[in-house]
Amino acid sequence: MIENNRHPFACTTLAITDKKKRVYHGRTMEFSSDEPTSILAYYPQGHTFQQNAPDGTPGLKYSVKYPFMAITAPINLSGTKDVLEGVNSQGLSFSLNMLPNSKLDDLDPQYYASSVPIAAIGEWALGQYATVKELKEIIPQTHFWSQKLLLLRNLPSPFHYAFYDKTG
Repeated sequence: MIENNRHPFACTTLAITDKKKRVYHGRTMEFSSDEPTSILAYYPQGHTFQQNAPDGTPGLKYSVKYPFMAITAPINLSGTKDVLEGVNSQGLSFSLNMLPNSKLDDLDPQYYASSVPIAAIGEWALGQYATVKELKEIIPQTHFWSQKLLLLRNLPSPFHYAFYDKTG
């Protein structure tokens, strides 16, 4: 029964393709905690992101290859604005959705410097990749870690993600 559900929310994302093969991406946003203060942001080509490693030392650094617009919010403990929803100049779009009890395995310290904080996957992907096909190739080769989030009262990142491109 719905009133017994301990997590009464369900972010939803969808993509619809019309008869002319145009893709439309939509979503709902239901959080189980306070909704974040969202900010519309533009990241131009050449903008640099510097991530922290799980131990707080400087981690992965990368520059934007494909400019993108995004809805961002301060969801992690460092207060940086992470991408909740966005689209890049090549038509790759991203949607962050909540999924309670999601968990990543602990990250071996040897990968700290090259790992992506899971809440930063949107900016990492939108800034560097043009298609879902490219992401499918790079994600298995990439290490991710789950930071604790300010938005969720210091709980680990309970997210899952959707990517769409011009093909759907």
